[in-house]
This record gives sequence, C-alpha cells and structure tokens, in this order.
Amino acid sequence: MRPLYGIVRADEMPGVRLSDDERRLLETVTAGEGKVPRHRHAVASELVRRGYLKRDVSGRYSSNDPDLVPDKPQHIWLPNAIVEGAADETAPLVLLRQMQDAKRLQLFVALYDNHNLPNDGGISRALLYQDHTLAVVGQHRGWTVWAFSAANATVSGAGSPLPKIFFNGQKSEDGKDFGLVDFWSAIDALRNCGLMEFIPHVFESNEPEAELVFGYPTAEGACESWELTLAQTAHNVAMTCSTAGQREWVVQQSRHLFLMPSHADRLAVIGIARLRYRPRTRMTAAWFSKSKERSEVLQRSYDNLKKLADLQSATSSIAT
Repeated sequence: MRPLYGIVRADEMPGVRLSDDERRLLETVTAGEGKVPRHRHAVASELVRRGYLKRDVSGRYSSNDPDLVPDKPQHIWLPNAIVEGAADETAPLVLLRQMQDAKRLQLFVALYDNHNLPNDGGISRALLYQDHTLAVVGQHRGWTVWAFSAANATVSGAGSPLPKIFFNGQKSEDGKDFGLVDFWSAIDALRNCGLMEFIPHVFESNEPEAELVFGYPTAEGACESWELTLAQTAHNVAMTCSTAGQREWVVQQSRHLFLMPSHADRLAVIGIARLRYRPRTRMTAAWFSKSKERSEVLQRSYDNLKKLADLQSATSSIAT
C-alpha cells in the first residue's frame, strides 16, 4: 500500500512558525528597542539563527527584515513540473532534496515569488542580475552594430531580499554578512542543476525604468526557440553588415553582435535570471505572446537588412 501524506501550510510548520514569546520579542525589537533583557537572550539568539534578527558588536539587536514575518501566508504559483519532472529528467524537487539544505529550497521558492516574465524577462534585475560590457562596433544604413561580452559579474541588487535568506547576523571586516557566501553557492547549485540560468537581455538603457527590447540567449537552457533563433540571426546579420577587420575582432574577442537603430544609443545588456520550469498561468501566457511577437518583428527587420547587405555585396562584386 502507498502511504498517505498530508500537507502542512508553510506558515504553520514548527520550524517556521513563531511562538508567542518569539513574536513578542520580534515586535519589540522591530519597534526600535534594540536592548534585550538577559533572560530573553536565548529567544533572541534563536531569532538571529533563523534570520529574523541581527546582532551588532555591541550586543544590540535589530530586525533583519520586517517583511520576513507576514501577517498572512503568501501564495506562490509553482509549476507541476517541479514535482513531476519533464520527460526522463530528474524532478527538481528530487534535486533540491539531494542538496540537503532547507535554505536553498527557500531560495528556490523565493525566486518563483519574484519571477515576472512579462515585465522583467525573469527575476527582477533590481534583485539579481549579471553585468555585460557593451561596445559599438560600427554603423550600417542607420543601424548601429553592437557587441557584448560574456558576463563580467553576478550581482545582487541593493536591498534584495534573496541573500537575506542566508544571513546569520555575523559580518566580516568589510561589513558583509557571512551568509552571502552560502547565497552565491546556492545560486551556483541551482544553475548547475539546470533549474535556472542567466539570459542576456537588451534594454533601452541601464536605468531601472528602461524598457526591455529582447532576450539574447547565448546557449540553450531556460530560453524559448524563437529567442535563440533571433539571437543567432542578430549575430549573423551584424557580422554580414560589418567590415572584415571588425569581424576578425569579434571572433578574437568572442563577442556577440546585434544591430539596433542608431538613435537608440544608450543600450545596455543585462543578464536576467530565469527559472527553467514555468508555471502555467495567465502571466506566463502573456509573456509567451509578447516575447514571440517582439522577436518576430525584429526577425523581419534583420531579414530585410540581410537582403540589402547581400544585394550590396553582389552589386559590388559585379562592379569589380
């Protein structure tokens, strides 16, 4: 016989739920009273261990993040494939269990909570992103040929709640919480398992309110077929529209190319973290439609540029 399992709400689990004493102390510290009576140090230390409080060198306590204890449970849409897996792949839940780290599971769920495909292309870049160097290669018929490099660094946005999952209140000499190392290890583990990936995206600028132009995946994984096709087309057409010397430099530097109208001169390429398995929601469907439509428009523009470039090349060959 198969065993029957019951599901306990996350906010009711013994390891998550706060006792009355813990909640009262947390409310007191959050209100600004950092000094904790000696007889309550054990409770305070437990709250530090669980990430609710932090303790400075003088022994005073402060709230790590007031939003860590919501009044009501927060519902997050998760895809069925997390449990069931896809095709003959190992289910993500199995991979997460094998890591034997509850905080990595918590991070994984938090990433889904902040996964906004229509607006951000994945996880908001205010929380987590990769930085890419972007340079102008040349000009062609009112278009600018741009080149970007592999990611320079992976960055957590200022005030991002994601690393705080791993914070323990203990800081190094430079003021960084020691838990930050565990956070980046968790991000690497999720990437190595294929559960998330950083996908370069072209934005109108590096400003927070800048519009996303299109996704430019440089490899398969966590992307859609039309995104990969557009990226390959963008690079090939840009190579066609470049000089021999420029093409040689691109190959030597291992750069990725694309063209954009020359009036858009403040572009930025930012690596957006995207989860591989996506929940079947209206938001996901909206992103599918928007992303595909945006890619098709650019694809037609690039195809026209390619035809003009080929025609110009053929005409030049005949003339010589």
